[in-house]
Amino acid sequence: MRHHVEGLMALLQETVGKPVLLTLQKDHEYDPQAVGKNGEMLIMLARLMESEVAITTLASMVKTARKKYASRPMCFADYFPGYGVTGDLLAGPVDIGGGRRIESFVPNIPIYFP
Repeated sequence: MRHHVEGLMALLQETVGKPVLLTLQKDHEYDPQAVGKNGEMLIMLARLMESEVAITTLASMVKTARKKYASRPMCFADYFPGYGVTGDLLAGPVDIGGGRRIESFVPNIPIYFP
């Protein structure tokens, strides 16, 4: 879930132009909550993925991600490089942006079916 939360953080930051903030404390007391509309949106979207996720868990994920990306901006395409790509692999290689290219694709077909 961490990957998806960080991807949502990047998407919200790129779309709105403000970082996603969640806090574990308010007025020196333990009170995990969203800071601003981006934080509220992240909580809402994360709960659509996993309804029982705690705000504390999300706040910890946000804090870790913000430390990791302290010196550079988050980019949605780094998390989901194939999002929005169109093309036909039968016609040739497909450029997916960011210097990435799909040269070929071989599906992994299971040898058994449940």
